Amino acid sequence: MFLNYHEVIDLLLSLAIMEKIGSPIFLSNLKAIRHKIAVSFPEEQRQNIQNIRQRILIGDLASEQVSGTYQEIPHRSENLLYEAFFDMKRLHINYTDGAGTITQRVIEPHYLFLNWPAWYVLAWDYLRGDVRCFRLDRIGAAKIEDKNFKLDHSKNFLASIEEYTAPL
Repeated sequence: MFLNYHEVIDLLLSLAIMEKIGSPIFLSNLKAIRHKIAVSFPEEQRQNIQNIRQRILIGDLASEQVSGTYQEIPHRSENLLYEAFFDMKRLHINYTDGAGTITQRVIEPHYLFLNWPAWYVLAWDYLRGDVRCFRLDRIGAAKIEDKNFKLDHSKNFLASIEEYTAPL
């Protein structure tokens, strides 16, 4: 069996979500399965997978308010965000806030954050000159910029969501 990089992350993410749910039925071996999958890859690929895993954070269930307003993520935006996240490229987005105001942003998508069912991207926002958390279902048009960024590992970057998350 050969899985590409994105498929491995999807599989590990699925397993991590199932672990977080904590179902007592049929899920007692997930941690061992996740470990076996991770170590089955060549060392170089293992390091890349580990680096990506550290950038995907899983929190608790979203609030009723968020769950009630969360919508399906537009497929095109999702694919472009996914590509920008994995390739560490800047992304131009149209973002609609909770009040319905649309702004154009240039972001660096450093981390993905799941509060089931809501996905967020924790990003450097050039418009605000600061770290911001964007709900993926509110990202409209998106375009990848051909400029890479370096991952920010600082505690300040993750401080706004740290109490709600654990790495994948």
